[in-house]
Amino acid sequence: IPLLIKELKELWDCEAVTLYALDRDKRQLFLRNKIIDAQPEIRIEISTSSLAGYVAAVGKAINIVDAYSQEELTQFHPKLSPGSTLDKVLSIHTRSLMVLPIPHNKKLVGVMEVIHRKNGEPFSEQEFKLAREISPAIGQILSRLEEGFSTGTVPMETAATSEKGLHRISQAIH
Repeated sequence: IPLLIKELKELWDCEAVTLYALDRDKRQLFLRNKIIDAQPEIRIEISTSSLAGYVAAVGKAINIVDAYSQEELTQFHPKLSPGSTLDKVLSIHTRSLMVLPIPHNKKLVGVMEVIHRKNGEPFSEQEFKLAREISPAIGQILSRLEEGFSTGTVPMETAATSEKGLHRISQAIH
């Protein structure tokens, strides 16, 4: 997962990429990638209170130019909280944001947040289209990783060389 996140960050030249997995029993999303050391488990309700929870609830990807614009958020739902759920954890003020459902076999398995580009520009329609095209492959990767662990969930980080990690990612995509 850390190698996948690194590749995705380079692809969009963005501040952060967060992957949330779905906990169907609790109707929550939980953070799949480690953002900072000593990070507590981060869980989000599937509801209209957050952008990631909203995308999980409705299953539609969103591309937001200003994640703190109440006017823009109201276009999706009037009760949406501004910014990324991780703004406090990362000590950032999210500007543009792409939030996408991660499907596998036509079922939701998670949500991906792509947090603003480093150059400050919003994500283009072409970048948004690419993100929508990539999300099913990420769903397949996450599902395969989950299947590979007897506990049912992938550890936050697994020790692997970058060559092994890239090989696993390319195999999962193929």
